[in-house]
Amino acid sequence: MQSGSEATLPIMKAIAWAQTAPHLTARALRYALVGIGNGAVFAGTSVLAVSQLGMHPTAASALGYLCSVPLSFIGHRSFTFRSANAWKGEAARFVLAHACCLTVSVLIMSAVMEMRLPYFWGLVGAVLLIPLANFLIANFWVFTQRWKVD
Repeated sequence: MQSGSEATLPIMKAIAWAQTAPHLTARALRYALVGIGNGAVFAGTSVLAVSQLGMHPTAASALGYLCSVPLSFIGHRSFTFRSANAWKGEAARFVLAHACCLTVSVLIMSAVMEMRLPYFWGLVGAVLLIPLANFLIANFWVFTQRWKVD
């Protein structure tokens, strides 16, 4: 039978691997961690803008998305992809990718509102679909595979 410290050893090894490995799976795990924070900023800002500022859900969705972009860039550049590249080129590609994703997010919310569904469903659609597309774009285009060595 394993002691408590022996049982946690594989978990600690897995966490260490996920924090530093250049593998696609590890990047996807790190992306998800940063994405949870970004999703919370997006959804929280959107809900507050609708409930407290009286904004239309589509405009609130755009505001929420825009508020999450700086956090997203910093988190993904430094933690998810651990990029050592010049940040200006990556920032330009990142903004372009997010402009496309913002457009899709607004279209999702617009479709939900057109169907007269609760705006919550637009948030759910954006939170589920946008990160998947954004991960693929970020991994294969925005952040190249040069890694910082600690």
